[in-house]
Amino acid sequence: MIASSAALDLIRRFEDCRLISYQDSGGVWTIGWGHTDGVVGGQSISQAMADALLAQDIAEVDTDLSRRLGDLQLRQCQFDALASLAYNAGCNIDGYAPHLWACVLAGDRLNAANNFLDIDKAKVNGVLTVLPWLQARRKAEAALFNGRP
Repeated sequence: MIASSAALDLIRRFEDCRLISYQDSGGVWTIGWGHTDGVVGGQSISQAMADALLAQDIAEVDTDLSRRLGDLQLRQCQFDALASLAYNAGCNIDGYAPHLWACVLAGDRLNAANNFLDIDKAKVNGVLTVLPWLQARRKAEAALFNGRP
């Protein structure tokens, strides 16, 4: 399965596209639509490169999520919501959101969607902090998971 335009639209809605590298709230060097691999301070890219990096990164998310899901069949909206989450927080969903992952694997759609809402914290200056923009993103992902883009 691959992420659809709904996943990409959600990612673009919550990831600012910045063409000059910056440190995110956790201090990670980032560029484009949230790309982090190999990014250094003072780096700049074109809009075309930012879009290409997004396509490359989401393809990696697709591959990893599909591998982790195995034969489990999801609706496209459910995969898209998980792809947005994994793009933002990493594909190791079972590591940082074990309850969400267990619900997904068990086919418990309602509880899976509710568990998106618990993934609203990030380290800021070394302290785990609830971030309002993460709360908004997780609400949007939960809605998409339930088929409401």
